[in-house]
Amino acid sequence: MKINNKEYIKARDPKAREIGWAYYNEQGQLILDNKFENIPCGSIIKVDDNRNIVDFEVTKSEVKPDTRLDQLKFLVGRKVKAKAGEGEIVGVDKFSIRAEVKFGESLKHWPLPTVLDHLI
Repeated sequence: MKINNKEYIKARDPKAREIGWAYYNEQGQLILDNKFENIPCGSIIKVDDNRNIVDFEVTKSEVKPDTRLDQLKFLVGRKVKAKAGEGEIVGVDKFSIRAEVKFGESLKHWPLPTVLDHLI
């Protein structure tokens, strides 16, 4: 399957019994696009004819950490201003990576760019 000019194939980890997607990068290497139990996302993998993963090499250049959650946690306690009035960031929803902003009795969930645009 081809998505955004990348050729994707299904790859299997027979040891952990997991199936996921991998794509070919510009150098022709097969890169795992899912996080498996034993193999991190972004690893260079080698597969057999049945697309079972037989070997892998962890690469740090393909994996980019998500720092939005840390940025949101840093902003807890700060004030924001919106149409609803002034509010306060009271927490972070780790599942959706959104700030919990309290306006009076109502609680809103805002993504990081919205929080940064409305900080006082």
